[in-house]
Amino acid sequence: MSTRWRRPQRRRWSLLLMITALFIGVVPYAAAQTGSAPVTSGEFTGVVALDGGFRIDMPEGGAITVSVKGSGPLQLTLTDGTMDGTWSFDGAQSTEGDLGGGITLTGGGPITASGAMSGPPGTYAMTGTYDQTNTATVTVAGITQSSTVSDSGAVDVPLTDILVLCDRILGRWDFKVKQDLQNAGFDEFIHGYFTASTGVDATEQADDVEALISEVNAWASDAPSVEEGGRALYIGLGLSLLTRAQYLQAELAAPTPCPPDPTFMTELSLAAQDALNTLLDRFPGITTPAVVSLALGSGAIGEGSPVPDAAADLQARMEADVDAKFDTLIDDRTANDRDIISTARAGQMLGMETIGTTVLSPADVLLVYGEVE
Repeated sequence: MSTRWRRPQRRRWSLLLMITALFIGVVPYAAAQTGSAPVTSGEFTGVVALDGGFRIDMPEGGAITVSVKGSGPLQLTLTDGTMDGTWSFDGAQSTEGDLGGGITLTGGGPITASGAMSGPPGTYAMTGTYDQTNTATVTVAGITQSSTVSDSGAVDVPLTDILVLCDRILGRWDFKVKQDLQNAGFDEFIHGYFTASTGVDATEQADDVEALISEVNAWASDAPSVEEGGRALYIGLGLSLLTRAQYLQAELAAPTPCPPDPTFMTELSLAAQDALNTLLDRFPGITTPAVVSLALGSGAIGEGSPVPDAAADLQARMEADVDAKFDTLIDDRTANDRDIISTARAGQMLGMETIGTTVLSPADVLLVYGEVE
């Protein structure tokens, strides 16, 4: 082995170990709990899930992507709002990248964790222990060097964005992880949620819920990698998940003292907000009737959204996107009438009074252009 590339390899290898340590280190923390303090009682069955990861751009070129995916069962008891329950998690971490200079990296390994969810309203926490093994292999000019690191420690994660609607509880535990990765200069796409419902048994129904939440998290974490030609397929998959979530909730309905509640409560609410904000950043003009349907149906926007502040911000962004797209289409003599009608319909679904810089309402535009066969 020549010294010509040995030192750069060692520097990059040291950086890899630092990155791995950072990822392990940030997971057991989260921000202070947000949301109103729920008061409810009951037995809840559900799932905790994690999907996504982060990307590191290397100083000498190339990049490393660290991904993690997993889920596990959750059993909760709420007594006048006070939480007591157990959770477990099985997942896998993978690492791959190009370190520059012809040096590549691959690796991964299992992650398991388990513990308790407990606390009075306002201080809910997920605590327990985790075990992780990660093997990384660096390849340079056909020569490989591998290293395996095992780690275990405590999990102590305050839960955020807690939402309770009598017979359902939903929240997330990824906020501080996302924040720490962003502060470190990494491009993160982490999504960690939990959800549980009454009227769910611990066998087949719980498996269906766990499978759905795992797919929802995977869908949300894929938003940063959607290609130009794959946007319609991605939104279609989101609508398919929405349909599944609605059917599953109907199937799991059980006798309950809960009063009728118009508030949206689907597992897609937070995931759809994350995904649609990402798509608006990447693809200006993406707001179509299908996108608005997904946003409204999942509760990502609308008066019944379980996260109203974030919903209002997302709706404002979607309305601005419609305005900008409509102005562009009207100024383009070659624009397709179908695109103008689609944009007006999206504005109408969003409840916009006027569209673009005009004084026309979406309904006025639809009246002028009519239906296109």
